Amino acid sequence: MTNSTIEQLYRHSSIRRYKPDPLSLEQIKTIIAAAQRSSTSSNLQLYSAVVVTDAEKRNRLSILCGDQDHIRQAPVFIAWCADLSRLERVCDDRGYEIESSYVENLLVSAVDAAVAMQNAAIAAESIGLGMCYIGGIR
Repeated sequence: MTNSTIEQLYRHSSIRRYKPDPLSLEQIKTIIAAAQRSSTSSNLQLYSAVVVTDAEKRNRLSILCGDQDHIRQAPVFIAWCADLSRLERVCDDRGYEIESSYVENLLVSAVDAAVAMQNAAIAAESIGLGMCYIGGIR
């Protein structure tokens, strides 16, 4: 059984050579919007996406990630971060305490970030862009 979505998923491969053409703001917004529509635990969206277009910052990130040249080459680098700060800020502002454990929230936020990142990858590939997950960023 197949359809256009399944075919796109089957065509996925990590791309490590990029054209130097900048992405349009519309392309970046489309990718981020697709990520924001991913499933999240309790709709908390415990992640952040940091879009990096500046060449010098991408160069520094490349060095921090094991000197991976394709990070330098890519016109955009999006760092997907497990991020509890929004939840903590909202709870503080409203006088609530976070009831689940830090480990639980860290695991949930890592999963939320990964699911959002996958939606972003599918969106990017569906508009003709290549991508590669970078696991060596800490």
